[in-house]
Amino acid sequence: MEKKRPLEDEDIIENKKLNSNTTSNREVSTVLVKNLPKSSNQNKVKKFFQDCGDIRYVDVLDDLKKLSRLARVEFESHDAALTALTKTSKKVGNNEIEVSLLENCTLWATNFPPTYTIKDIKALLKSVGLLAISVRFPSLRYNANRRFAYIDVPSNEDLQKAVDLLEGKEFEGYNLVMKKSNPSEKTRRTDAATIERREIFIRNLDPQFLNKTTLKKAFEKFGDIEYINIPTFVEGARNCCAFISYITKDAAIKALEANKTEMNGRVISITLADKKAYLERQEVKKILSSKNKDKLSAIISLFPLTDKISRDQIRALLLEKAGISDEDIMHIYCVSDYVCSLVILKNTKLQAKCIMAMDGINFQNKTLRCGTVFDLKNSHKSESRVDVPNVIKKRRSPTSFDNHINSISQNEDNKIYTKPTQMASRPVMSNDDFRNLFLKK
Repeated sequence: MEKKRPLEDEDIIENKKLNSNTTSNREVSTVLVKNLPKSSNQNKVKKFFQDCGDIRYVDVLDDLKKLSRLARVEFESHDAALTALTKTSKKVGNNEIEVSLLENCTLWATNFPPTYTIKDIKALLKSVGLLAISVRFPSLRYNANRRFAYIDVPSNEDLQKAVDLLEGKEFEGYNLVMKKSNPSEKTRRTDAATIERREIFIRNLDPQFLNKTTLKKAFEKFGDIEYINIPTFVEGARNCCAFISYITKDAAIKALEANKTEMNGRVISITLADKKAYLERQEVKKILSSKNKDKLSAIISLFPLTDKISRDQIRALLLEKAGISDEDIMHIYCVSDYVCSLVILKNTKLQAKCIMAMDGINFQNKTLRCGTVFDLKNSHKSESRVDVPNVIKKRRSPTSFDNHINSISQNEDNKIYTKPTQMASRPVMSNDDFRNLFLKK
């Protein structure tokens, strides 16, 4: 499997010890803190090191013997990490801490079972007597098929031990790849142009005149072209599209000037290439914009989900919690804009079954919502709403019953809540109370 490094690690500096104050590369800006008191947490560690420089992230965990705690502190720059080293031998509580640069301690792992989570990766290392300080999965926002992880361990010796004991071992039918992470051996990502916003997407092209020579002639005036990609289109298609990647982002931005201009007798549309597969994005748009309840009756939404949750993990979760079979799941879409996943099921009955089984369960330390597409859209709208207007406005003076109703939150799916009133402290009214209230003359 080809290694693809995150773009944030592209600018690897050659000298890790000098002139590295501008780099944000975690390989040279992270420290390991040992022998912290057992009461230490992220906030306490961050406060202790805040005078060293800007902090990007803090991980705190018990050591293997659970006698003290470790912390991984990632700074914005190498200089900040060097400043943090001056804290070594200082006392935190009754403990004298040790601070060192976390260098050459990162593993690169891939080909582990698709359903593996961060917890599973940590358990994998623990099974051979090693501690995983940090496990980082790639974002699946732009490519749902990526499957690898970066794992920080306390020392280079632990790193070598992990490679010796785990490389090539079989887990659930997959031969694990476990190697030392080496930024200098990175390979260029095939989707780099899209991620760096150097690629444009052109629509409404006439297939009769569509070829790379024609496109190059028309668009090279905006800047040097890296490559041109023309997707295969169905014979007889009337509208076609193409992707053009430039060497620089500025050239791609300049090419947007040609949007809504005419080419071969057609008004073309030009946008920066989307970071998600075009066809899949179009299907997701159709689902989210549809108002046909029948068409949406076999689709469920799962939210909130981070963009590091894979389709395989979602599938495994459905099989375990909802008790459905693999054949019942027709397709899974990961929708980063809504921080969710849309699952197309075999029939309507399965939708109800999944919602009843999945709504409100705990998944990776978060409460997972499961509902219809309408539930998802309503939730998304309510979360983006800053001020919620009064739902019911009455001309007459409010009665005690009105106050009580206003104190009750509306449908949880919509997440719209009115301000609590003094009546909210009263006991909740039963069905008989409501019946007597309405029937009272």
